[in-house]
Amino acid sequence: MKKNSEMLELMDIVGKYGIYLVILIEDSEGVTQRDLGKRIDIRKSDTRISTELSALEKHELILRKKEPKEGKKKRNANYIYITDKGRDVYHFFKRISFP
Repeated sequence: MKKNSEMLELMDIVGKYGIYLVILIEDSEGVTQRDLGKRIDIRKSDTRISTELSALEKHELILRKKEPKEGKKKRNANYIYITDKGRDVYHFFKRISFP
C-alpha cells in the first residue's frame, strides 16, 4: 500500500467527491456509469460524473469498459471497475474514516 502522504496527495488531486466515487464503485464493482449517476442522484444530462470519472481514470483509480448492454435497448454501456490502485485508496480512506 502507498504511504499516507501519497494517499492524501491523491485526495488533493481528485477531491472528496472523487474519493466518494471510488468508495461507491468499490462497493458495487461493475456498475454502469448511468446507474452510478442514478445512485448519487445526478441527471443523465449532467456532465459532472463523466468529468469526475475521467479524472479517476487518468489517475488509474478506475477503469471504464464499453460492453454490450443486455435487454431491449442494445446500446453499449460504460461499466466501471476499480483498479488495484483504486482499491488501495478505498482501503486507506475506509481505515482513516472508520478506525
